[in-house]
Amino acid sequence: MFKYSKSVDQWSKRMIIGIDKVWGQAIPKDHSKIKLITPIFLKNYLNSYFSRYGEKIFLKLNTVFSSNYKASDFKYFINTTSVSLHNAQEKFISISINHEFSRYPTIVIHELFHLFFYLFIQRHPTKANEETLNDIKEILTVIINLEFDAYIDVRDEGYPTHQKKRGWVKNYWLRNKNINELITELSQ
Repeated sequence: MFKYSKSVDQWSKRMIIGIDKVWGQAIPKDHSKIKLITPIFLKNYLNSYFSRYGEKIFLKLNTVFSSNYKASDFKYFINTTSVSLHNAQEKFISISINHEFSRYPTIVIHELFHLFFYLFIQRHPTKANEETLNDIKEILTVIINLEFDAYIDVRDEGYPTHQKKRGWVKNYWLRNKNINELITELSQ
């Protein structure tokens, strides 16, 4: 399932070139010096984790986004950059080898959450511009803490600039678990 691909790794590196900050968090420019674990060890861990919880995670993602995707509808890669990424057009996630180990379950769900968000937006277009959609996709990950708590060890904290909206989304979601209405509210 999770594998290393040189072309995906190169794509991942191109995606972060020139980015100094993302929503208030600095991205290290030299990620070659921060390798915390080896790709093989991470690949084995992620495959084991996904074998154990993947079906349950996808059931929850499908429930949240009113969809019917299977794990096999997506691809899973490991990269050597300092961040994990997703590619909605190609339907894959690219997980960095440079995260704290306890964060990997949250990171995998976080990136899958982004893919499901964009697939949902394709089915339910909104008038929001790309910048707003980018913010919404990050704000909505607070739902991970509510719906996926049995599968994560570390909460999804989000970016500093989104904290107020994340609090609002949390309260909204606890009252009304309708992702379409929630996205509509955030898009205004």
